[in-house]
Amino acid sequence: MPAAEDPPPADGVRLAAVDPTLLETKNDTKLPMIGPDGRQPWSTYGRPFNLDDTRPRVAVLVVGLGLGKDLTDHAINSLPGTISLSFSPYARNLESLMAKARRAGHETLIDLPMEPLDFPRDDPGPSTLLTSLSLVDNLNRLEWVLGRAPGYVGVVTWMGSQFSTVEDALMPVLQGLKERGLMFGIPLAFGAPAILGALLALPLIWWLLKLTPPRPKAEVFPPLKILAGVLKREETPSKSPWWLTLLRMLMAAIVIVALAEPVLNPRNATLSDNGPLLL
Repeated sequence: MPAAEDPPPADGVRLAAVDPTLLETKNDTKLPMIGPDGRQPWSTYGRPFNLDDTRPRVAVLVVGLGLGKDLTDHAINSLPGTISLSFSPYARNLESLMAKARRAGHETLIDLPMEPLDFPRDDPGPSTLLTSLSLVDNLNRLEWVLGRAPGYVGVVTWMGSQFSTVEDALMPVLQGLKERGLMFGIPLAFGAPAILGALLALPLIWWLLKLTPPRPKAEVFPPLKILAGVLKREETPSKSPWWLTLLRMLMAAIVIVALAEPVLNPRNATLSDNGPLLL
């Protein structure tokens, strides 16, 4: 009797099944590769979306999953399928966890441990890519990470504030990922993500700036000065110029993002153990 098919995701979007033609076996490990027909893992396993929808998009990614069962199960089962999930290569049963996430409609990635600035005080684990290692050793560690599970679109750096600044160390890794048809991402985290909700007020600010008339111009007596001013050809605009309004909106957005405490390539020591974290 055939096994029952997994129920469809809540939004009905199914991801492509793992394709054996996009895998190569090397030292008993299955690694992603570009298929004979040119198909690449990042596009094959990516979550489909409506190309006719031209609205701007923001990608939301949750990293570091797989090490805590409750948190991982909650992310897979409770978050919308449009949110991508990245898993630690050190997670137990990683292949089954990523398969479960894909069945729930989540695009998946793998965390790629890289050397942080204060290594070894902050240590991303035994398979960390290090600037002190040879190119061969780093590529071997990269292949170990890539071979942990199939069906993902790419990798996202885990720490890496030091490794990602050394071009001679980073470029061969990026080239290796490109040759296998994988994405590469560097996370941006917000220590106070709730403040980002203020961005929703930007349309209201735009409307107020366009609606509010300019400040009246004060004229000083005597009456002759007022009459002379009437004859001036220069007029005060009834509303702010579009470029000035846009500049004010941009400044407001920058202030809001700054207050949300952005952290590029976050590491454990810089983030609080309590409260939410948005990536």
